[in-house]
Amino acid sequence: MRSKHKGPAFMDNMFKKFLKVTVACSLITTGVLVAGTVLVVKKIDQSGDKMQNKKDSIKDRVVGAANVLMGKASSNMLQEDKGKLQQAAGKAKDTFSDVKDELGDKVNDIKNKFN
Repeated sequence: MRSKHKGPAFMDNMFKKFLKVTVACSLITTGVLVAGTVLVVKKIDQSGDKMQNKKDSIKDRVVGAANVLMGKASSNMLQEDKGKLQQAAGKAKDTFSDVKDELGDKVNDIKNKFN
């Protein structure tokens, strides 16, 4: 009895199926890698924004403190008040950044619950 699975046509068909599966797997893997890369870059960019906000906040606080000290040393109330306002602005930026981060985390938690 002769087996129907032998011959060049069968091998050619199997080879084509193998190539299709290989190409499909390669495309899926490439898609996953690209998506992962995009997510990582997005996180790095967000981290950079957070660091910039923190840097601005600290700068305002330090410059404000210096103006307060210089105002007190020279009995210049205007400069002292300006320094206090700069310190308050730095604190406000810091608080705003923290609230923004916290809200972003809560939104992501809600999104993840629905996905």
